[in-house]
Amino acid sequence: MLRSMAVQAREVGHNREALALADAAASALGACGPQRIVAWITGMQAEAHAGVADRWDALALLRRTEAQLEHADSPPEEEWVGNYRREALQHQTGLALTALGDHAGAAQHFVASMSTRRPVERRTRAMIGLRCAHAHLRGGDAERAAATVLSLREDLAGIASARVHRELRQLRQEWQPYRAAPHVATADSLAAGLLR
Repeated sequence: MLRSMAVQAREVGHNREALALADAAASALGACGPQRIVAWITGMQAEAHAGVADRWDALALLRRTEAQLEHADSPPEEEWVGNYRREALQHQTGLALTALGDHAGAAQHFVASMSTRRPVERRTRAMIGLRCAHAHLRGGDAERAAATVLSLREDLAGIASARVHRELRQLRQEWQPYRAAPHVATADSLAAGLLR
């Protein structure tokens, strides 16, 4: 519950509250929970520390999360407790790096997360893909941002999600100076059509 509240606080920009909630979740769980769940909570702590620009702790917690997840991956998958997987860690790392201003690193992690998502995760893949496009754009590569959006065409079709639409609107606003570029114009047209 506390971890979910921390995620929501980060989503709406309440970074200090997200940090307090993530730390409370870690404290409540301790180190005695299932490794996958401990990793999940530690990953949220990393993301929350990044949200308050605590680079050192955020990166240290990401390394700890990866080690915890490695340990959790050891048993056969049917014995796993919890649903925190590698692709979730990649996504969370991308979010943390975005908060820290490392847009190139964030994009790499978003791509890694998208590439291993299962076919039933269309909405998740679309959301992460749009975050990847934002990372490319903020890193100065509008063409790659546009190509990322265009590669999501199938995933975006038929998705009715306020969060996805918010990401699309924000992308359209941010790449406005680049709309003369052919790929950007095509991606912008796709985004406009999806927002109708």
